[in-house]
Amino acid sequence: MAGKSWKTIVQEKQAERARLIEEVVGKAKATASETGVKNEEIIHSTATEIVQNIQAGKPGWTAENFVNHIRAAGGIPFVKTNVPQTMLSFECANPLWGRTLNPYSPNHTCGGSSGGEAALAACDGAALGVGSDIGGSLRIPPGFSGVYALKTSLHRIARSGAVGCVPGFEALVAVNGPIARSVSDIELASRVLLGKSDALNETLPPVPYRDVTVPTKLKFGYYKTDLLLKASPACQRAVQETVDALRKQGHECVEFVIPNVIEAARIFVALTSADGYKTLTSHIGPDPRDRTLFLVTLGSKIPFFIRAFACWAARTFKGDEAWATLFSTSHPRNVSEFWAETKARNEYNKFFHENVWGKYGFDGIICPVNALPTVPHG
Repeated sequence: MAGKSWKTIVQEKQAERARLIEEVVGKAKATASETGVKNEEIIHSTATEIVQNIQAGKPGWTAENFVNHIRAAGGIPFVKTNVPQTMLSFECANPLWGRTLNPYSPNHTCGGSSGGEAALAACDGAALGVGSDIGGSLRIPPGFSGVYALKTSLHRIARSGAVGCVPGFEALVAVNGPIARSVSDIELASRVLLGKSDALNETLPPVPYRDVTVPTKLKFGYYKTDLLLKASPACQRAVQETVDALRKQGHECVEFVIPNVIEAARIFVALTSADGYKTLTSHIGPDPRDRTLFLVTLGSKIPFFIRAFACWAARTFKGDEAWATLFSTSHPRNVSEFWAETKARNEYNKFFHENVWGKYGFDGIICPVNALPTVPHG
């Protein structure tokens, strides 16, 4: 694959795609003539393939554990959707396949990294999709495209065979989750996928989907913005409308403040930039680099004194402590420093549980998906 140009790969993939579409359409017609094509019978595959030349020809969805479970349940994986280059982006564009558009406005982004999944579901192109999430990739795209998703807890859906953007990085663990057009479809996918593993590749806790009796009155926490990024009026209104609807049904809703949110963001940046994004960008090779990677990786590239000056200027002239904190954190670390940040992650997790879940006893938290609704490309 290394000797092929990306144009050659595209042509080969287009020819292969045409053949697969013809094959899948034939299967779908056969199924329809026998049982009728239900929502769960045509299911879409994963969005976790990294989009670079070197991997563009790899059939990632044939080996992934959860895809086998979908097939066993009668699903037909028939397409892979677009993701951003390296997947560390809230947009959905790459130099190989181009840009995925928001299904409601071609001038706006569909979000990332699982943007192709959400856009396809919103267009009724597939009954179900599967995406992945570390920092919002299962939450932001459905929010931008108006569909549903479930970011599960760790070790609920198998990830064997999935292609990650930073192999070996376990400080912030990615999870897989379903994307669909309705809560009912999300429930169906959860029944098929939760707690199921292939003993030869991976062992998950053997806890399948369980039916539970939900109390008639629940207690929800909510916040309309945080101290890191002020949410737009539209996003704050969406939270308030949800709270009003829940209160109307008799549920308790309590507004609270996310504790020390800047520290949470700082730890995220410190861990993800620990090797200066070398592994993240190593797959790109000679390919064109998507421009959204510029700001993400900038802090780890510039000399210390330039980074320090930029942070001083942001604090002194803009009063932007949050930006200065995060930008100063984005740089390579040695092993001891990396372990220290992993310890800080554990301490923040404990701190959050004690000061939110333990303190208030919430059954759930309602908050903006993102500080902004969908934005123009770029």
